[in-house]
Amino acid sequence: MNGEFSPVLPALILLFPLLGAAMNGIGAFLWRDRKAVPSFVGPAAILASFAVVVADFLAMRAAALHDPVVVELFTWIDSGDLRIGFALQFDQLSVLMGLIVTGVSGIIHIYSVGYMG
Repeated sequence: MNGEFSPVLPALILLFPLLGAAMNGIGAFLWRDRKAVPSFVGPAAILASFAVVVADFLAMRAAALHDPVVVELFTWIDSGDLRIGFALQFDQLSVLMGLIVTGVSGIIHIYSVGYMG
């Protein structure tokens, strides 16, 4: 990778859980009789985010990254000289925390589906 780190689809880390929550929220009204749909969508959304974080972790290890990489997703506030962006920062600590948070929450989702069943 020539020492360059390019995060793998960083917006999907946030987008998968957001879409999963929206699908489960809307599905609560549409699929009242089908209890298996939210039991699949919730863990699948979190585990998909975990897969993206794992891909970013592996790409970061191959790049031997020492400086943080900031990926700006969009500009949140732009007023005169003030410019505040919505960004994700990738460094060793943030990717490790991403692995821990998405991994543990994926396990919790899987456990809760089994427990509630």
